[in-house]
Amino acid sequence: FSVYGDSFNPNELTEILGISPTLTYLKGDVIIRPKNKSTVAGVRYRKETVWEYSTGYIETPYVEEVLDSFLNIFSSKARQIRDFVDKHSLSTKLEVVPKIYNDITPALYFNQDVIDFLHTVRACIDIDMYVN
Repeated sequence: FSVYGDSFNPNELTEILGISPTLTYLKGDVIIRPKNKSTVAGVRYRKETVWEYSTGYIETPYVEEVLDSFLNIFSSKARQIRDFVDKHSLSTKLEVVPKIYNDITPALYFNQDVIDFLHTVRACIDIDMYVN
């Protein structure tokens, strides 16, 4: 889950929510990319400021289990997130990254509690599926 936009103080959001992000960066921060087969070496700069929280990889074929874990942390913070997003003209996104192992396709199910939360914080959903 991420809150992102042109300019805001990620520490302020951390303080408001009482939740430590797993990643933050500021617009203009340097990205150093080492040269390898798929990238061109060089220096790039972050195009936006980001506050991100990740559950990390949870091995389950049911995305709903991961989303329930996420909601246990964030559901009571929806209004605070929405107020902060509105105040700073930011965007929010829920990223779901299921992995397919041994031809077992994960179940992608978003229950009403997840949908309500995402609606409240005005989040979009980004699903990146990987086959191993």
